[in-house]
Amino acid sequence: MQLARLLDVTELPNVALRVIPFTAGGGGTYASSFQILSYGGEEPEVVFGQGVSGSTFMNDPREVRRFRRLFTTLSKHALSLEDSRALIATIKKDTT
Repeated sequence: MQLARLLDVTELPNVALRVIPFTAGGGGTYASSFQILSYGGEEPEVVFGQGVSGSTFMNDPREVRRFRRLFTTLSKHALSLEDSRALIATIKKDTT
């Protein structure tokens, strides 16, 4: 059911779901989730991180740059949008 929902979400115009397969290795992966929030204009970007010990906002430009680099690294290891969708569909088929 969750895999079907992920496939549905990939059809939305404002969603770019990309999978980092286990075969890609660690490649700078992060132990918990984070979002880089951009508001446009002159507002600075902030990072919202969630982990085992709670959640936090980071607005120090050095921290934001660190997470931008991490995001770039993760993106290099991720499958394309199409390949990610195909992998999810294959796993869904194999588990139903």
